Amino acid sequence: MAVWLEDKRLVKQLLAGNERAFDQFFDDNFSRLYRFALTRLSDDRDAAREVAQITLGKAVRKLHTYKAEAALFTWLCSICRNELSDWLAKQGRYRQHIVLTEELDEVRGAVESMRSRDQLDPDRHYRRVELLRLIQVALDNLPPRYG
Repeated sequence: MAVWLEDKRLVKQLLAGNERAFDQFFDDNFSRLYRFALTRLSDDRDAAREVAQITLGKAVRKLHTYKAEAALFTWLCSICRNELSDWLAKQGRYRQHIVLTEELDEVRGAVESMRSRDQLDPDRHYRRVELLRLIQVALDNLPPRYG
């Protein structure tokens, strides 16, 4: 079981009332949570800001329950998911039917045509897989404020 030592250290400082630790906690996580919420709230910036703030407030009150078995941001995202559901329910914004972008005919056609070309050419497929891996590595190594 992985233990997220830096996150655990930060939480310990937060629980001790360290103001700098709170500033770091907020600076490292607010913009990431905002973007996490924004994509799930149809780009409603005010709602995303509100949900991110509510999430951080609830997280601060529940910090004593954080066990560092997952990254602190992962833990925050689980709280945020619950807050998103609550916020949408309060706003009456649940939709009866959600259309995923990948279900649109033109998107499905484009994806299928890319797949067939890649499957026919192993070199092209390898380059595509490697490019996707490198992009993921680059995203994973961004500083928290760019996450």
